[in-house]
Amino acid sequence: MGYPEIGSHAVARGLTPFLVLPVSDGEGAVRDTLAMLSRKGEVAEITAGLKLNAVLFLSAPLPQGDLIDLAPDGTDAVVVNRRSWNGSGTPEFRVTRLSAAGDTVFDRSIAYQPRRVPQDFFDDKVQDMLASNSVVDRTAHARAVREFYDTRQYFPPVTRLLAGGDGTTWLGQADDGSGEAEWLVLDRAGEKIGRVRLPVASRVAFVTETECWIVEKDELDIPYVVQYEILK
Repeated sequence: MGYPEIGSHAVARGLTPFLVLPVSDGEGAVRDTLAMLSRKGEVAEITAGLKLNAVLFLSAPLPQGDLIDLAPDGTDAVVVNRRSWNGSGTPEFRVTRLSAAGDTVFDRSIAYQPRRVPQDFFDDKVQDMLASNSVVDRTAHARAVREFYDTRQYFPPVTRLLAGGDGTTWLGQADDGSGEAEWLVLDRAGEKIGRVRLPVASRVAFVTETECWIVEKDELDIPYVVQYEILK
């Protein structure tokens, strides 16, 4: 298995609404398709308010494309089909865990409580776009950028995904301003078994049902590894 890659230009122009994640054998021959990952809506092509022939490819600061992570031993892959809530219907996202052979380990729809994006969340980002030398009409350009950002009225249900080393699945949510992010933990069958809060600034590197290894940095920006024990 391997992670697919694609350029922002192609995504913005709608050339590849889905990415294929293939499964190969030991000799590199493709055996099957493990998953189809959506990248629709993550990048926009903007020309309004710019110089002639200038183009801005703007990435969403709150992406809602599908997520995927491989288990440390490469035997499983977890796919999260996520979309930010649009204000109607049941707010939920879908989690699927697949074996390397493409068999479904579990497939779950998980309801969640949507969190609205503050009105001023994108203000600094819009101002940053206006600082470009390619901008000739600040009003038109600011309107186009704001329209793209305004489609994100709610935070995505999941911002980070980790396939645990013991078959667990960890689903990280957006920072709530406390400096910590909440992770929902699923067991091998996809059932909820708990929630864990971890520092937003830390990189979560390895997780199981009973422990969590994260990488932090000290005041000299030197990384070090911290192991947390998870108590039930």
